[in-house]
Amino acid sequence: MKYDRITAALAALPGGFSADWAMPWNSSDGKTVITLGPDWTDGIPQVPGWDRAREDAADYSADVEDALIAALEAEQRCRKALEEGDLEAARGAANYAADQEWQFGDCPTYRPLLAALGIE
Repeated sequence: MKYDRITAALAALPGGFSADWAMPWNSSDGKTVITLGPDWTDGIPQVPGWDRAREDAADYSADVEDALIAALEAEQRCRKALEEGDLEAARGAANYAADQEWQFGDCPTYRPLLAALGIE
């Protein structure tokens, strides 16, 4: 049973989450533009009135990048724990990786890994 869970979890490691969702940004005069990640600044006009939106999008892009890096590092810890047979440490690392994605909405990328580790 433990070996099967470890094998399934190793197979379910996703290699990070995809940062490709759409986000709306508003100008100072109420206009809206929708951009896609991972660089949400791409597509925001470089004209007055959009400065705050560009700054917010740049901050958001950096936050997502930081979370993606943290998730990948947690996956590495999870893989190491699985290879050592430590399911508890693997669960903790997998939960942390999922939390990194979760802070931006849904967490579909890590569901198979969490399920393989018995976390629902």
